[in-house]
Amino acid sequence: MTNKIICYIRGVEVTETPEEKVRQEYARQLVEEYDYPKENIDLEVPIQLGRDDKKRADIVIYPSPHDKDKRENHYIIVECKEPNAKLPDGEAQLKAYINATTTQIGVWTNGLELKFWKRLKEPDRYEEKANLPRYGERYGDKKILKKDLRPSSNLQAKFDRIHNDIYANYKAGNKAKVFYQVIYLLFAKIQDEKSFDKECKFVIYDREWDDILANGRSVTFAKRIADLFNSAKSRQEFKDIFDGSEKIEIPERQIANVVREFENITILDTDIKGEAFQSFLGAYFRGDAGQFFTPDPIIVEPEIPV
Repeated sequence: MTNKIICYIRGVEVTETPEEKVRQEYARQLVEEYDYPKENIDLEVPIQLGRDDKKRADIVIYPSPHDKDKRENHYIIVECKEPNAKLPDGEAQLKAYINATTTQIGVWTNGLELKFWKRLKEPDRYEEKANLPRYGERYGDKKILKKDLRPSSNLQAKFDRIHNDIYANYKAGNKAKVFYQVIYLLFAKIQDEKSFDKECKFVIYDREWDDILANGRSVTFAKRIADLFNSAKSRQEFKDIFDGSEKIEIPERQIANVVREFENITILDTDIKGEAFQSFLGAYFRGDAGQFFTPDPIIVEPEIPV
């Protein structure tokens, strides 16, 4: 029997497949974390690649509902693949869609990986980016305010991507060390949310991402995240968790990948200690060891910021 799920954008039944589940989950994230209106998003959009070559793009975001109705002025195209697909599977197809339309941004995802490209003025030229701009923003003017943070639409998927990224790109024999590096970053995120500042600091700016891709590091990014973690370590409520010697030591590309997963969401209003975190924990440890390595508390009740 074929399973059916409800399409998040259209509200109709669709056949459940691994690729369809990825598409539905990313469509939800576009709306609930990036604030793109459902009315601006369409699925299975025909794209004319040549005289006799018409394909269908998985997700298209338009500037307005009017553009969507006319299927004109494509802004973002998302290519979705099943979880076991790997780049470059579908990358050339995505870029062909971009070249054939007015699209400015391309996204590739299999649920476990995410890639973002900004279209450049030169033909068939692209620049890799860290993330999507939120609705109403453009690359280069990122400004995330605390009041705009949303609970995660799928925390499990974020932890899965973080685990996949670190183990694919950062070879380390000590699982506990790698695990705690992610925990340190979560505490930096907590510190950011608890501070008085209206604007978030737990972000990766476009120029910093460019520096990391080009040089392997960004001084401003590394310092800002380290400062947040150091401030977290000094909080009275965390005095029994840290001894002061802890440092964030994984490569900045992996730090940036963790930050970009969480920069648009609030984890103070998300069940960070629930099933998603326990599943993430289980990817590193088994049995009693998992309980031993669980920092308690990961989240405490918000107090007056310091």
